Amino acid sequence: MLQITASVMMDRIKTWIGGFRSSTLARNSAWMFMGYGVRILVQAVYFILIARALGPHEYGAFVGATALIAIVAPSEAWARAIF
Repeated sequence: MLQITASVMMDRIKTWIGGFRSSTLARNSAWMFMGYGVRILVQAVYFILIARALGPHEYGAFVGATALIAIVAPSEAWARAIF
């Protein structure tokens, strides 16, 4: 049975973290992950403020219009490219 001491484990973890810091892919992935996290938080705050300001009926209309635009926008770009 192989027994690994705590100091050996810490050395392996430090080596792994050092490799992570030197990797361009890992650094860029971390920045993208943080960017998406910030975007989600800002979007959540934005929608909460809009919902509180508009009320249930107006917020429903706002969300419906936003969803319609999100559905139609890709096909509009496709149609513009063809014609």
